[in-house]
Amino acid sequence: MVSAYESGAPLISIAREHRLGKEKVRDLLKDAGVRIRRQGLDDEQVAHAVRRYREGLTIREIAIEVGVGHSIVWRDLKKAGVKLRSQSQRPRSK
Repeated sequence: MVSAYESGAPLISIAREHRLGKEKVRDLLKDAGVRIRRQGLDDEQVAHAVRRYREGLTIREIAIEVGVGHSIVWRDLKKAGVKLRSQSQRPRSK
Protein backbone atom coordinates (compact mmCIF):
# COMPACT_ATOMS: atom_id res chain seq x y z
CA MET A 1 0.00 0.00 0.00
CA VAL A 2 2.76 2.42 0.94
CA SER A 3 4.64 2.03 -2.34
CA ALA A 4 1.43 2.32 -4.38
CA TYR A 5 0.40 5.50 -2.55
CA GLU A 6 3.87 7.03 -2.77
CA SER A 7 3.84 6.25 -6.51
CA GLY A 8 0.72 8.40 -6.87
CA ALA A 9 -2.16 5.94 -6.57
CA PRO A 10 -5.25 7.54 -4.98
CA LEU A 11 -6.51 6.28 -1.63
CA ILE A 12 -9.78 5.10 -3.15
CA SER A 13 -7.99 2.88 -5.68
CA ILE A 14 -5.82 1.31 -3.00
CA ALA A 15 -8.87 0.81 -0.79
CA ARG A 16 -10.76 -0.98 -3.57
CA GLU A 17 -7.77 -3.15 -4.44
CA HIS A 18 -7.43 -4.29 -0.82
CA ARG A 19 -11.18 -4.35 -0.15
CA LEU A 20 -10.88 -1.84 2.66
CA GLY A 21 -12.50 1.48 3.41
CA LYS A 22 -10.69 4.62 2.32
CA GLU A 23 -10.42 5.81 5.93
CA LYS A 24 -8.87 2.48 6.99
CA VAL A 25 -6.23 2.78 4.25
CA ARG A 26 -5.55 6.38 5.29
CA ASP A 27 -5.11 5.27 8.91
CA LEU A 28 -2.78 2.42 7.93
CA LEU A 29 -0.67 4.75 5.80
CA LYS A 30 -0.49 7.34 8.58
CA ASP A 31 0.54 4.62 11.04
CA ALA A 32 3.33 3.69 8.60
CA GLY A 33 4.55 7.30 8.68
CA VAL A 34 3.29 8.27 5.22
CA ARG A 35 2.29 11.91 4.69
CA ILE A 36 -1.24 11.94 3.22
CA ARG A 37 -1.74 14.13 0.14
CA ARG A 38 -4.56 16.63 0.01
CA GLN A 39 -7.31 15.00 -1.99
CA GLY A 40 -8.58 16.70 -5.12
CA LEU A 41 -9.38 16.21 -8.76
CA ASP A 42 -6.88 16.60 -11.58
CA ASP A 43 -7.66 18.95 -14.49
CA GLU A 44 -9.21 16.20 -16.61
CA GLN A 45 -11.45 15.06 -13.75
CA VAL A 46 -12.54 18.65 -13.05
CA ALA A 47 -13.49 19.10 -16.73
CA HIS A 48 -15.43 15.81 -16.58
CA ALA A 49 -17.18 16.86 -13.36
CA VAL A 50 -18.13 20.27 -14.78
CA ARG A 51 -19.50 18.69 -17.98
CA ARG A 52 -21.50 16.04 -16.11
CA TYR A 53 -22.87 18.57 -13.60
CA ARG A 54 -24.06 20.76 -16.46
CA GLU A 55 -25.68 17.66 -17.98
CA GLY A 56 -27.78 17.38 -14.82
CA LEU A 57 -25.95 14.80 -12.68
CA THR A 58 -25.80 15.39 -8.96
CA ILE A 59 -22.54 15.94 -7.13
CA ARG A 60 -22.90 12.51 -5.51
CA GLU A 61 -23.42 10.82 -8.87
CA ILE A 62 -20.31 12.52 -10.24
CA ALA A 63 -18.32 11.53 -7.16
CA ILE A 64 -19.24 7.89 -7.75
CA GLU A 65 -18.20 8.14 -11.41
CA VAL A 66 -14.86 9.74 -10.55
CA GLY A 67 -14.24 7.58 -7.49
CA VAL A 68 -13.88 10.30 -4.84
CA GLY A 69 -15.98 11.71 -2.03
CA HIS A 70 -18.78 14.15 -2.87
CA SER A 71 -17.15 16.96 -0.88
CA ILE A 72 -14.10 16.83 -3.18
CA VAL A 73 -16.34 17.21 -6.24
CA TRP A 74 -18.29 20.03 -4.57
CA ARG A 75 -15.08 21.89 -3.66
CA ASP A 76 -13.52 21.51 -7.10
CA LEU A 77 -16.73 22.56 -8.90
CA LYS A 78 -16.80 25.70 -6.73
CA LYS A 79 -13.10 26.36 -7.47
CA ALA A 80 -13.87 26.00 -11.18
CA GLY A 81 -16.47 28.76 -10.89
CA VAL A 82 -19.50 26.55 -11.48
CA LYS A 83 -22.74 28.02 -10.15
CA LEU A 84 -24.19 25.22 -8.06
CA ARG A 85 -27.89 24.44 -8.15
CA SER A 86 -30.07 25.14 -5.13
CA GLN A 87 -32.09 22.35 -3.48
CA SER A 88 -35.16 23.28 -5.50
CA GLN A 89 -33.22 23.15 -8.78
CA ARG A 90 -31.72 19.70 -8.22
CA PRO A 91 -32.86 16.93 -10.52
CA ARG A 92 -35.35 14.47 -9.10
CA SER A 93 -34.20 10.95 -8.26
CA LYS A 94 -34.62 8.45 -11.05
